[in-house]
Amino acid sequence: MYEFEIADHDTQERREASEIVNKALMDMDPKFRIIVTMRMLQGYSTKETAEILDLPLGTVLSRLSRAQEQLRGILNKLS
Repeated sequence: MYEFEIADHDTQERREASEIVNKALMDMDPKFRIIVTMRMLQGYSTKETAEILDLPLGTVLSRLSRAQEQLRGILNKLS
């Protein structure tokens, strides 16, 4: 499991932000969570993500778009 971490954990605010993002990721549909994790947190390209997951490039792009919408909605509810 990959966890989102904000650099410089010295402040309470940063720790709280990390917890909120991790909670949001865990609330996501797994097929979207893996795309967000690979693309936005691990830095894989869309092509690399498609190859690793053995998915068509278009599927990765559409899931990324839906994942971003889902993540936005979850974060809005949590904040």
